[in-house]
Amino acid sequence: MSLHERIIQLLDQNNIDYKLSHHEYARTSEEAAKIRGSKPEQGAKALVFWADGEPIQIVIQGNLKVDKEKFKEIYGYSKLKMVSAEELKEITGVEPGAVPPFGNLFEPPIKMYCNLGFNDIIEFSAGDHRKSIQMKYKDWLDLVNPIETTIADYGERT
Repeated sequence: MSLHERIIQLLDQNNIDYKLSHHEYARTSEEAAKIRGSKPEQGAKALVFWADGEPIQIVIQGNLKVDKEKFKEIYGYSKLKMVSAEELKEITGVEPGAVPPFGNLFEPPIKMYCNLGFNDIIEFSAGDHRKSIQMKYKDWLDLVNPIETTIADYGERT
């Protein structure tokens, strides 16, 4: 079963209201927001890093970037480095730009941090460059159970 199928199954099994969209190919958060006709800050940009040798996922608003130094300081990591495209495929099973904010569904699951601000609704790649999901932020939090922080903690405007 693909990662996309596992996401849909998780949402359906938990009776979560969501909207699945099929659209033209989008590789970046900016492209996806434009194609979906939404604000970049509604996007849940899912990034994977090596944190002291272990993979972690950091999910931030689509209009932000991670302040790596601040993140390391807050969480006590000494090294934080973005994974390569090859490593990303190995960890997530999908290509860059298609990574969904569901590190809990990776095999094996990885620790997740999120910084999505005050969004009631989030949108994200659903494990495919041509598929996106829109759902309530609260429902996503309940399903994924990430370590939640605020924008001021480690996000910078892009």
